[in-house]
Amino acid sequence: MEIDRDFIRGSTALLILSLLEREGELYGYQITKLIKDRTEGILDFKEGTLYPALYKLEEDAFITSEWIDTTGRKRRYYRITAKGKERLSQKKKEWNVFTRLVNGVIDYA
Repeated sequence: MEIDRDFIRGSTALLILSLLEREGELYGYQITKLIKDRTEGILDFKEGTLYPALYKLEEDAFITSEWIDTTGRKRRYYRITAKGKERLSQKKKEWNVFTRLVNGVIDYA
């Protein structure tokens, strides 16, 4: 099944912040792999989706990043900030209300 890009774009920050809160420090490939694995392969973020979202989250101070040299390879690791945790809490509440309302319409009998 393919998911509409607008749905994905609207939930990208929620997915990234959720992973960083739960998993701790992650680099870009780890984020895309975890999203793909946890969505049964349906959400397969490409670089053109992931990195602009990461840059925006960092610009808004919801995450921070640091280049770390691991086994001779520099990778940019991302972590959620206190402000990011507040944003995640807000986005989770919005998501729960939104899905409840949509389900109320589409499941109405």
